[in-house]
Amino acid sequence: MDSKAYDAMKAKDGGNITFTATASTITPGADGAFQVKSDGNLTIAGVTKPVVLLAACEVKADGMVSCKGTNTLKMSDYQIKPPTYMLGALRTGNKLTIAFSMNVMK
Repeated sequence: MDSKAYDAMKAKDGGNITFTATASTITPGADGAFQVKSDGNLTIAGVTKPVVLLAACEVKADGMVSCKGTNTLKMSDYQIKPPTYMLGALRTGNKLTIAFSMNVMK
């Protein structure tokens, strides 16, 4: 089903998933940890929608900043028809969870 999902999201046609932040806020935590909330635009399969992403971040001992998060959305919001297989005998749901991570060094 993975290949069907990639086809639905137009991955072979350069269908990268991109996020462009328009505003972000940082909430400090303990021991070098912090949370980032970013408002912005998420593009999937050529369709762009406004979203809010939350990321848990921490500063590592070597100074690298590591951030991770997930966001659940509906494929239909991005004009993606949930994939089927075996003439519709197997179907996926409409929900899609995107996991992301980012590491930043000086």
